[in-house]
Amino acid sequence: MTRIIALALAITAGTMAQASDNYIKIDPAKIQQIETLLTEQGYDVRKIEMDDGLYEADALKDGARYEFNLLRDLSVMETELAKAEQIRTLLTEQGYDLQKVEMDDGRYEAYALKDGVRYEIDLSRDLTVVKTEIDD
Repeated sequence: MTRIIALALAITAGTMAQASDNYIKIDPAKIQQIETLLTEQGYDVRKIEMDDGLYEADALKDGARYEFNLLRDLSVMETELAKAEQIRTLLTEQGYDLQKVEMDDGRYEAYALKDGVRYEIDLSRDLTVVKTEIDD
């Protein structure tokens, strides 16, 4: 009985590890596609990984860091790119030096400097500023 339980556990653990490995691996062609789309928009891609079933790409542009969340078919790509540029324009017009933009819980979080102070600026999906606070 002990051998059967041990074998069942070994098979289950092996299956879970294999499923986990398959989940983490990204098709090299998909990586190339993401890199090409971002590079064509002037971004320097630093990292691409899977997170919660989405592709997550970290990229730099004009000294700011961007985090893009993309569906498996990359259908969100253009929207995310456009939003990132709109956020840059919006905050630059208000005197901020944008450092980083990322998506978190359906909102955008921007980190920017103004008058030597670093701020965290939360924006809704329609880019309405929801909250601005000094980032510690």
